[in-house]
Amino acid sequence: MPPSTLELSTTSSLVTLRGAGDCSVVLDFRTLPIVFSTWTGVPDIALVDAYFAAQTEASLLLRSRGDTMVMISDCRAMGRATPTTRQRIAEHTVAQRDLYNQTMLGSCSVFSSALVRGVVTALGWLDPGMRVPTFATLEAALAWANETIVAAGLVAPRVDLGVVERAGLTGRS
Repeated sequence: MPPSTLELSTTSSLVTLRGAGDCSVVLDFRTLPIVFSTWTGVPDIALVDAYFAAQTEASLLLRSRGDTMVMISDCRAMGRATPTTRQRIAEHTVAQRDLYNQTMLGSCSVFSSALVRGVVTALGWLDPGMRVPTFATLEAALAWANETIVAAGLVAPRVDLGVVERAGLTGRS
């Protein structure tokens, strides 16, 4: 994604990124300060690189405006990434940690599998900088995001999860 192609507004910002294979992620900025990322398929290196480029661009824009966000990653339709892809995710996360700490009030993930939620939680014990709350439902993640926003002294946006989930489905086509 070239710089300056990402516009963040509460009216029309949906960004669909596709990997080299049958995988995608839809970034939904319409309910800032909550940002949803909806993952589909088995993420590959191309998709992970595009995702982190878009997330970094959004973080830089938010920082320039003095704004923050809470990221909810919906991974329920995401397949298991290869070890190489998981390594790339960790590398991007570590490389941008300072920027993300400046612009993200918090980040959480939604996984259907209790096993995967447990593994992600355990990884956070090994590296507290990668600690991410995990939830079984989008509703629980949204409740956490709203609490996080209110705790920061901001007003939580009204979110229609049906609209968010329909937007996430666009990445599957």
